[in-house]
This record gives sequence, C-alpha cells and structure tokens, in this order.
Amino acid sequence: MSTSTSIERLREALKKGPTPGIWKAQISQQGRACGIVSETGEGIVNWNGLAKPKTEGHANADLIAAANPTTIRALLDELDALRAALAALVENEGLDAFVHLDSGIGTASASGKRWLAARAAINTKEAK
Repeated sequence: MSTSTSIERLREALKKGPTPGIWKAQISQQGRACGIVSETGEGIVNWNGLAKPKTEGHANADLIAAANPTTIRALLDELDALRAALAALVENEGLDAFVHLDSGIGTASASGKRWLAARAAINTKEAK
C-alpha cells in the first residue's frame, strides 16, 4: 500500500468519528486480556486471549492507544503544513533550495536557511 493511500485511509477513518482524546492501553492482571480506554476511562475496544505472545500483544495495545485520533490529526496537520512549506519553498526558490543540511557535505544555502526558519516557526506555533 502506498503512503498516499495509507494517509487517505487515516483521513477517512477520522471522518467516521472515532472516540476523541487521548487513549491508553489496559492490560488485565493476568496479562491475557487487553483493552483501549479513553482518558475518561470509557471503553473503546476490548479483547480477550491475545493472538500474539504477551509482550507483542501488549506492545500492539500500546501502539493502538498511542495512535489515537488526537495524535493522528496532529500528525496529519503537521504533514500538511510541511507539504505546504515545501511547495512554497520550491515555488519561490526552485529545486536548488534542496541542500544536504548538517551532513558535513556543505552548508545550508540561503533558501535552505529560510526553510529551517519556517520549520522553526511551525514548531513554535505548535508548542503554543
């Protein structure tokens, strides 16, 4: 499956209205049952009898919880912002704006430095 297809599947899944907010994995004391609950404790999904070994099943539950709608939306928003910044850079500076930054091959061009400054501005906005 292509990256574009995967991203589109995520966008479509979010449109269906999954439980919002931060999720966390809950593992039974015996370690054989797992569940995902919202930050308010609302059950999102539960399953018994892990199909994988316990450690892998627990890792899968942790990953599912970490990939909650809030996190996925934030990642998609950042991806969109980076794509827009890249498109603007290419439109304004041309393809010569791409340089090997911090790789020891050379130093950033003026346009590369502007891209880094734009990225820093995006990070500052996200931190607020």
